[in-house]
Amino acid sequence: MKGGLKLVTENDKLDLILNKIETVRLDLESVKYDLETKIETEIKAVRQDLSDEIKSVRQDLGDEIKSVRQDLGDEIKSVRQDLGDEIKSVRQDLSDEIKSVKYNLKAEITAIKLTLENVTNKNIQIIAEGHLDLSRKLDDALGSERDNKMIKIKLNILEHDVMQLKERPIPLQM
Repeated sequence: MKGGLKLVTENDKLDLILNKIETVRLDLESVKYDLETKIETEIKAVRQDLSDEIKSVRQDLGDEIKSVRQDLGDEIKSVRQDLGDEIKSVRQDLSDEIKSVKYNLKAEITAIKLTLENVTNKNIQIIAEGHLDLSRKLDDALGSERDNKMIKIKLNILEHDVMQLKERPIPLQM
């Protein structure tokens, strides 16, 4: 050593550098370990947050689905009720219409019956009476014709008898 100065040899310098490098390496490993730990902790926290968020979203979706199902069920019940009421109303309207048609048909049938009884039947009776009169007159006319035919038949027989008599020889009386 010269004058209180220490001479640092090359090996010493290398040892110092190696010591510094080793210190840096240890510091880096410590930082690396700290970073890995922090990253793992952060990843775990993020995983937990994501898991909690997913659970929350699932819960929210489940609640929303239940709500939609409930709303749809209520809407379906309402529509069924409305349709049932509408069907009842239509049935009632049809029943009333059928009753009205039945009433009108009964009235028309009654009017037709009355027309048959009061007009048509009387007209048929008048025509029948006229036919009866015509039938009597025909019988009367045919009766005199029958008499004429009988007279013609008798006349024919008599003419025949006269012809036979004429054809017979007359016996002489002497």
